[in-house]
Amino acid sequence: MGSKPRTTTSPALKMLDAVLERFEISSANEILVEEKGITVRVSRGGNVGAPVPMSVPVAEKVEAGESAENYHVVTSPFVGTFYRRPNPDADMYISEGDTVSVGTVLCIVEAMKLMNEIEADAPGKIVKILVKDQDHVEYGQPLFHIE
Repeated sequence: MGSKPRTTTSPALKMLDAVLERFEISSANEILVEEKGITVRVSRGGNVGAPVPMSVPVAEKVEAGESAENYHVVTSPFVGTFYRRPNPDADMYISEGDTVSVGTVLCIVEAMKLMNEIEADAPGKIVKILVKDQDHVEYGQPLFHIE
């Protein structure tokens, strides 16, 4: 029984086919592609069978009487995994209520196996941490509110 070529009509499936074709001939271990609201992540080996979020809606919960307009919002510069500490045995970088200066490390976002320290770009008090440790984050997703 020979394999039959797939006919793809949706933009998402066309993108997936193109990514898979390029991935098969490349030597890369992982590819992450984002285009027009579609995110595709393909990797070789590793966590086979582990759930991988393909797209996470960027939604910010604002408590009653609280407006994001009153705060400086620190957003994720990458798609990746959010970490509140440098390693599992270390203390958290910061907590709600802490005062930070420009350059204070707030968290790490792991993207493509690189650990990227995210620093405060404004001084003030951390009033809200919007993401849980080890959550998947999207590019531009709000991470912190600084007052």
